[in-house]
Amino acid sequence: MSTFNPSFVTGLLEGAGSFTYSRGRSQLTLVFALRMSGENRPLLERIRRFFRDAGRIYQRADGGSCLYRITRPNELLRLVEHLDTHPLVGDKRRLYEIWRELVMERATHQGSRPTPEQLSLLARLTAARGQKTA
Repeated sequence: MSTFNPSFVTGLLEGAGSFTYSRGRSQLTLVFALRMSGENRPLLERIRRFFRDAGRIYQRADGGSCLYRITRPNELLRLVEHLDTHPLVGDKRRLYEIWRELVMERATHQGSRPTPEQLSLLARLTAARGQKTA
């Protein structure tokens, strides 16, 4: 595990992290993403190690930016565990709390089709994203 200060990690997630989802016809994928310049790939690799190798890092072909992305439910739980202990404090907290409910709901209902509860949470998450300022 990386020797990062957990508060630093939370601050980085607050500032540059994204708590979102992707939804197809019969599939729901929850996504955490952190995009940074290509020069910051070593930092993203350290963050990935901090979360016990959860997710993957993708780099644009031109090297312009890197995307650290976590989508596997068991790996998303590592992120939730961290943020339960070291919570967000800014405006992203409300968005995260709804997203967290979805993560926990997905952890208990592993089917590919979203449950009615998940659809309700998606509607709340979408509304919260629309209300979020910068």
